[in-house]
Amino acid sequence: MRDASRALAPLREARSLLDALGALRARDPAALPGAAVDRLIRELRDEKRRVSRDREARSAAIVTCMRLLRQSLARAQQPDFAAMGAKPLSKGMRRIYRKGRRALAEARSRPSPEALHEWRKQAKYLLNALETLYGARNGKSGKLARRLQRLAERLGDDHDLDALARHARRAGLLQTAIARRRAGLQKKAFALGRKLYRGKPRRFPAP
Repeated sequence: MRDASRALAPLREARSLLDALGALRARDPAALPGAAVDRLIRELRDEKRRVSRDREARSAAIVTCMRLLRQSLARAQQPDFAAMGAKPLSKGMRRIYRKGRRALAEARSRPSPEALHEWRKQAKYLLNALETLYGARNGKSGKLARRLQRLAERLGDDHDLDALARHARRAGLLQTAIARRRAGLQKKAFALGRKLYRGKPRRFPAP
């Protein structure tokens, strides 16, 4: 299912960059140079239209996504999967939680875009597992799921801003605004991460 969503990444990228730029501009309009931002918006819109018009690439991405989703569904319907008890599920949850703690430690020691993106993926895996396996909505698991959602959103915004910065290398003032916003997002993400991953994996509670 992860690979299925990855197949659609090229179709999402131009839209996500436009959204990131729009949110950045809305936060502090006076800090961004109007002409440079307008030019970048036109470039991103042109890129979005180009991707949308590329029917062959779009069709191939959708076909790949649908094939992988069907494979996932077929796997989930097999008797050995459907009959899986609570023990391997709890073990799997602890494994995902442990990998998330390691990703957090790596991001804290080396907050590169790659390390932050890996931490975001691990947070999303844990969130997906909670919601899919346990329907996490209320109680302790619900609180954990909501925190994971906020963490994934902050790290996702940071990831989109990093991509926007690489796309707009020549816009100096825009780079300053992006760096300031990314610093704020990362500060909040690490504060939330300390709360989420402070427990030991072996004590990670199955909801």
